[in-house]
Amino acid sequence: MITAWGDAYERANSLRSQMSQLRRALGDRIPTGGTQGYRIDLHAGDIVDVQTFRHLVRDSDDRARHGDLHGAVERLERGLALWGTPALADLDPRTTTLQALREELLHEQWTASRQLFQLRLELGDYSRLIPDLRRAVLTHPTSETLYEFLMTALYRMGERVEALRVYETATQHVLEATGNEPGVRLRQLQKEIANDTFVPHPDRSRPPLPAQLPPDVFDFTGRRAEVAQILEHLSGEALTRGVPIIVLSGPPGVGKSALAVHAGHRLRHKFPDGQLYAHLGGVALPRGAGTVLADLLAALGVDARSLPASSDQRSALLRSLLAGRRMLLVLDDAPSAEEVRLLVPGTPGCAVIVTSRSQMAGPGLRPLRVEPLPIEDSRLLLNAIIGPDRITAEPTAAEEVLAVCGGFPVAVRIVAARLAAQPHWSLAHLAQQLTTQARSTLHALASHDMALEASIADSYGTLPAPAQRAFRALALVGPTDFASWHLAMVLGIPDADELLEILLIHSLISPAGVDAAGQPRYRQHALLREYSCVKLAEHAEERSAAVYRTVMGWLEVADITSSSMRHEPDRHASSLDVHGWLPDRTRALIASDSGRWYAAHQANLVQAIRLACEERQDRVAVGLAQRVDSLLSQQHRPHEALEVWRAVVHAAAVAGDERLAAEARQRIAILTSRDQAAPDRAWQGS
Repeated sequence: MITAWGDAYERANSLRSQMSQLRRALGDRIPTGGTQGYRIDLHAGDIVDVQTFRHLVRDSDDRARHGDLHGAVERLERGLALWGTPALADLDPRTTTLQALREELLHEQWTASRQLFQLRLELGDYSRLIPDLRRAVLTHPTSETLYEFLMTALYRMGERVEALRVYETATQHVLEATGNEPGVRLRQLQKEIANDTFVPHPDRSRPPLPAQLPPDVFDFTGRRAEVAQILEHLSGEALTRGVPIIVLSGPPGVGKSALAVHAGHRLRHKFPDGQLYAHLGGVALPRGAGTVLADLLAALGVDARSLPASSDQRSALLRSLLAGRRMLLVLDDAPSAEEVRLLVPGTPGCAVIVTSRSQMAGPGLRPLRVEPLPIEDSRLLLNAIIGPDRITAEPTAAEEVLAVCGGFPVAVRIVAARLAAQPHWSLAHLAQQLTTQARSTLHALASHDMALEASIADSYGTLPAPAQRAFRALALVGPTDFASWHLAMVLGIPDADELLEILLIHSLISPAGVDAAGQPRYRQHALLREYSCVKLAEHAEERSAAVYRTVMGWLEVADITSSSMRHEPDRHASSLDVHGWLPDRTRALIASDSGRWYAAHQANLVQAIRLACEERQDRVAVGLAQRVDSLLSQQHRPHEALEVWRAVVHAAAVAGDERLAAEARQRIAILTSRDQAAPDRAWQGS
């Protein structure tokens, strides 16, 4: 029995009066008799505040261990609300036993209060937490733990200077109370905040702060401008306005993932609450938002048994757990903007880097297209992997190898891996392997764990059927830049803008500015074009029809252009009845400014002559050559005209058409006879 009334003799009458009233209320639960005092018999269903408090604290600990921090906070707040203000103030301090019990209970309350501050700090409840912590340090002016919480919250809110002022206040109070400076932990915190390098130490009773970024690429090369854009967009004021999201898009193998991880490591110090990473599986094997959310929630300490069933519910829980935190999310190979939407935090302080083969649009998404590396950076990457000696010994062969790689970092790494595995190989030997016509370049650009062709196949496989046909048709459009009408001509359709938009979104073509005729132009990387050729070859009838439409379409272009220009007598080509191969709008545009159109597309015309020769469309090749010859003469470019006719000679020789070959040689003779600088070259084409 504990006496809870101070001096029993002094207050005997008052005590008896109070006990009489309690007996009327509680009956026989307060037994009579005895001289040692009074007691109350508790029944099984009776509730005592201290037991309720302890139960809520235990429940809070259990919820925190399973990642339910919001539930843990709610339990602690309910438990601490049971205490008066000030706590246990009506206990007589002159009673030694009661004083010891009071101190024990107050210690439990203080421990729970600190735990509540810790949980709210982890949840990022800074705006409400900071005022509560300021009041708490007034009550406990020597508590270094409270000062640590307050400095951390201020720093995470961006109040670095104010956090350092709090340390000065803590030092003053601790010195006055103990004669010593604050402990090592608080001093270290002050140093890290002053140097802007503070990363919170993990609480070992809970899952550690996630640091899931894959290792940075040791020999990461180039991308200075792209890295600068990412760092600028995902730091500073942007983090206080919302959740900045940057989407790195580009063709397979161009280095999007390596860039995202490299930039993520550069940003780690900006996100002291951790970094989350998830691979979303891409367009070929999408993992699904629900599965990815389960992984992210597990990294945040959520037990699998507590996972909500639906993706929307998991997304809501993720937003709750990230609320107020400063965390970086890297979402690699995202298949769609919808998948990304479910994985994005809902409150300021976090940032997201997304990589995708598809371009994405939507509120808050900042697109950044990742292009192939410049040749200088490709050389630096190859140098970093195989060393400078082999490149210095064979600079020309090195340039040939890098030209085949086309600025794709994965291609450079594949050839570097092959060279490293075959130290006796010369670069010239590898260059020959990569460029020989008997071997597919894409097949040669493969190693046991890297294959560019498979990645391109994944992107192609997700296209709708009309876009797949358009992708195959690009084999006959390149290798030069091209306009929308060009693809429409090859496909035999009125308009190709929608198909080009699909290919552009899937990063299978790139924008290439505007041509001299004011038309938007596009380009396809050589390695992607090779895959277009592979797929078109699998459709023989489709290819045959597309080839014929292509050469006839360019003959129509050349005829329209040539007919509207003045010619020398021996270079005049009679007008042809070639009509219907071009979209009507394109015919009108060519006729309105034929000179500008020819300037924009002369490289395509020359390529069309080569195609006609290769496909033994001899008469079309001659018709094209006559008109291009005439147009080139207007620009005083005889050497290019010579190359055109030599291509015709070669095609005629392969086809066994002596009359066509003789006609082409005659044109070569006329051209070279006018070239006073080289009269001896008249019969080079024979």
